[in-house]
Amino acid sequence: MTKIVETKSKWNVDFLEGLKRVKTNRVVLLYSSGIDSTATAILLKDRGYEIFPLFIRYGQSNGEVESNLVDKGATHLGLNKVQKVNISNLADLCQGKLMGGEAISDKDAWLPARNTLFLILGGIYAQTVDADAISIGYGIDDNFVFGDNMLVHHQLIGVLMSFSLAREMEVVLPIKNMNKAEVTNIVKSRGMLDMTVSCWNAKWQNDKIIVCNQCANCVERNVNLTMEG
Repeated sequence: MTKIVETKSKWNVDFLEGLKRVKTNRVVLLYSSGIDSTATAILLKDRGYEIFPLFIRYGQSNGEVESNLVDKGATHLGLNKVQKVNISNLADLCQGKLMGGEAISDKDAWLPARNTLFLILGGIYAQTVDADAISIGYGIDDNFVFGDNMLVHHQLIGVLMSFSLAREMEVVLPIKNMNKAEVTNIVKSRGMLDMTVSCWNAKWQNDKIIVCNQCANCVERNVNLTMEG
């Protein structure tokens, strides 16, 4: 006679517990010290969230600059200590000028499913710190540049992580209705521009940040800084 194996039920148990979970008003923010993630941090703070910043070192050319600035920004805003994850060997799986090279155009900056991976890592960390949500600096101008930085993509990640973690996991997008000029003005109004970097190729040199002023991000930043709020 064939022995009947008891059906595994952990997911069902976790799901039922998840329905009873009391929200903590905590959020994991993917924080890079860019204009978008900094503005997102500001707005999340204004809305009363307890923010757990997550910085991912994936081999990006400006990684040293970003790593230093996220600490400064988090301290300035009174966020929790920045959790840093190093996946620099991502270059073993894919290649791009954004990782160790010099990126100029959006084509140069594209890495397959980068934001998808980052949001999943954010969801894992959110489970650890009992956060209600993940957040990423996504604005209205980001659509149609990369498939993994669009509204539907981020909404689907919320569904995916909710299923994977057997409890509700929201993806919060505070700047989703704002353009780059509006986002820049938020950061500028809080006196945090010098705690941000946009250049894909930024380097530390003589205790200063040196930018290329050629890449798409540099051009965009310079244009928006000249626009009135």
